[in-house]
Amino acid sequence: MLPAGGASAPVEAVSVRFLKSALHIVYSSYCPFCGRLGEPVCTGCLAGLMFTLPMFCLMCGEALPCARHGNAPPCRAASIYEGGNRDAIRIMKYENGRSIATAMGYLLAGRFARPEADCLVPVPLHKGSERDYNQAKLIAVSAGKTWQIPVRDLLRWNLDVPRQVKTKGTRKRTLPPGAISTDGRIPAGLSAFLIDDVFTTGNTLRAARDALVESGASVCGAAVWSRSRVSSTGLGG
Repeated sequence: MLPAGGASAPVEAVSVRFLKSALHIVYSSYCPFCGRLGEPVCTGCLAGLMFTLPMFCLMCGEALPCARHGNAPPCRAASIYEGGNRDAIRIMKYENGRSIATAMGYLLAGRFARPEADCLVPVPLHKGSERDYNQAKLIAVSAGKTWQIPVRDLLRWNLDVPRQVKTKGTRKRTLPPGAISTDGRIPAGLSAFLIDDVFTTGNTLRAARDALVESGASVCGAAVWSRSRVSSTGLGG
């Protein structure tokens, strides 16, 4: 005679496998880190990728106080651009990971103090991008909800420049002058806080900051989800 529950155990195991298979059909995405269904990367795993980093110079990425740019606005990063973070950003950008960008914004805003700015300004999407969404804007929108700061799309790319994440060597270290400009809707004295997903060379944020300043705005700082390791900040080389 079978022990109590003995006959039902195999049936339950089959049922569980069937349910998991059905869920994988219904939910085409799942977190690559923990396997949670229905999310390309879950919020808990993103939070686990965060790292406490010191503020750094928006203009060059060096630790503050910066000897080269004494009056440059500070920038904050919530994580280091490597390993799992690199994978999460790749999924966000190239596998329709809108929800990842939204979660990054909430987590970023929860980590850093509310900036004293009139608005958050996301770095614009590159011209000719295959994406129909701007991940920097999605990050800014959810951060803005937490901080209760409006988001304003004030910047645009004027040139079709290579994507920073896809370029290497000297091409990655240069950006043509005037690559980014404002759209002419900037009130005098506006205080802006820049938002982007990744800080690598700083070229994009620097161009965004210059465009805003040339239009009469001020930039009080910036925040990014992730930044590259650099020796000058004590984060390795």
